Amino acid sequence: MEVIFRPIRRADFKRVEALIRAFYREDPEGKPTNKNKIKATFRELFSSDSGGIMVMTVDKKIVGYAILVNYWSHEYGGNILHIDELFIAPAFRGHGIGSKLIQFLKREKFYDAVAIMLEVTPINKAAERLYRRMGFRKARNKFLIQEV
Repeated sequence: MEVIFRPIRRADFKRVEALIRAFYREDPEGKPTNKNKIKATFRELFSSDSGGIMVMTVDKKIVGYAILVNYWSHEYGGNILHIDELFIAPAFRGHGIGSKLIQFLKREKFYDAVAIMLEVTPINKAAERLYRRMGFRKARNKFLIQEV
């Protein structure tokens, strides 16, 4: 199975929106999504230096997506590539697509990143095991947030 990683195109929006909705149905612990939030994400990241949306294709069919956010970290002395969301359609899981994506991002030094960060909800134990096998570890600092 050949997997191709590429930036999202306008023609992909409808398919990626369906995958985003599937992600939130499957892993609902975060804040809910809606059409307006999805459109705002597409608008912000489609032509932005702060990040982008990567799609994963198999036989020209989009089978997954990753929302990538790029920012400078003084602590790490370079850009952090934050994988904000990563979703692969259930029928395509277990084929190494997620691992290949991480390897691709590392190999390509995507956004000149010196580190890759990602989140995983507490209920998603399978994803956490995968990320740990790939070398991700718990960060030294706890992640806190306050909505404004």
